[in-house]
Amino acid sequence: MSVPRNGGSDYAEYLRLAPLLDLQHPRYPAEDAWTHGDEHLFIVVHQSCELMLRQVLIDLRQAARVMSSPDSGRDLEMCVGNLRRSGEVVGLVTGLTSGLYSMRVDSFASFRPLLGNASGAQSAQFRELRLVLGLSGERNGLLFEAFEALLADTGCQIGDVFTGLSPDHVVRRVADAMLTLSESVWQWQNQHLRLAAWMLGDAGGTAGSSGAAYLERRTAAPFGTLWRARSSVHDQNASTVRAEGA
Repeated sequence: MSVPRNGGSDYAEYLRLAPLLDLQHPRYPAEDAWTHGDEHLFIVVHQSCELMLRQVLIDLRQAARVMSSPDSGRDLEMCVGNLRRSGEVVGLVTGLTSGLYSMRVDSFASFRPLLGNASGAQSAQFRELRLVLGLSGERNGLLFEAFEALLADTGCQIGDVFTGLSPDHVVRRVADAMLTLSESVWQWQNQHLRLAAWMLGDAGGTAGSSGAAYLERRTAAPFGTLWRARSSVHDQNASTVRAEGA
């Protein structure tokens, strides 16, 4: 593989800033500077979140491919790196979402009708992420199924990941990174839920949903089986203490 040594471009050209910065077009009249600015922020945050989700999906697909690969071609250190970065980037999405608290609720109410039926639930990448993480309710998800394949290939039972493997074992670190990602996704969902409750109250969502109530029903941490396996560490330690006391 040949790698170009010099792309021959400057900062703006490399990042394609001209087209990027021309993608924000608030619909509310600019004469109302406050509402116009709030709508601009709303657009920027959601566009930025889509870019972050794109990176998360790239990393999670790569992590799943690595875990599903034959042992001879498997780089689990890369997998750990992909999973950890995914958790960090989801954290960036949470931070971006929190920026919407700076909008005035009356400004949001003013430009919200201009969204029509647009809703974050329509995001193709968000739907794909829920599928990958097993939050769609249909299957365990691409990532957890790949982890199960890894366990089967290494002869490890899921119940032994946290009780039988040392914290330095690479399979254990893969599991820890998945749970860190799970926690980041949980925090992001809760941030979104709190924001919706703050901005909407009991009002419905833009696409006809029940708003905050709809988000609350869909809020869940991925990899429940893995969380339960992790909790078995406490059962093992309690059994050890009882045995020593006897």
